[in-house]
Amino acid sequence: MKRILISEEEKSRILNLHKKAILVENPVASTAATATPAATTQTAATPATPATPAATGGPLTGQLLSRVDGTFKWGDTIQFKFNGVKNSGQGPITINRFMGSSDNMTSDIKIPTTLAAGATLEPFTVNVVLQKGGTTTTPAADGKVYYDVPFYLFTDGKKQRYQFYCRGTLVITD
Repeated sequence: MKRILISEEEKSRILNLHKKAILVENPVASTAATATPAATTQTAATPATPATPAATGGPLTGQLLSRVDGTFKWGDTIQFKFNGVKNSGQGPITINRFMGSSDNMTSDIKIPTTLAAGATLEPFTVNVVLQKGGTTTTPAADGKVYYDVPFYLFTDGKKQRYQFYCRGTLVITD
């Protein structure tokens, strides 16, 4: 294991950030530890509420990979189809951004899209244009392109970034 040397000032700063994160993560426990016994008594009519609302949407589950195999030409568009992606959480989740791994990757997913708890996302397609000389489309020694490229959906849920995959064994003809 490699050791990293940091100054005492940096060490103190990191420890303070950690303490703040613990307090934000469990605000009821932090106030109970510092409050007087009389202040912690509550009636049933006034329940305690956390300082910040917790994200309740997600996780997204279902088909996180699409595979297309076949013979294509440079400049062709390959369509990777995804369906059955579901919000498996207890609250709504909003998908607010699609990010492809390259400029030649686009999607027809509607942004923003909000899914209620238990709802399934409408089927969507990720389109990839085969560009000669691209880093993801370089043929292997056997002449085939082993395409394995992720894209990301960003949400406002518990997990904010989901990674999906487009895979395929592509034979490219000129």
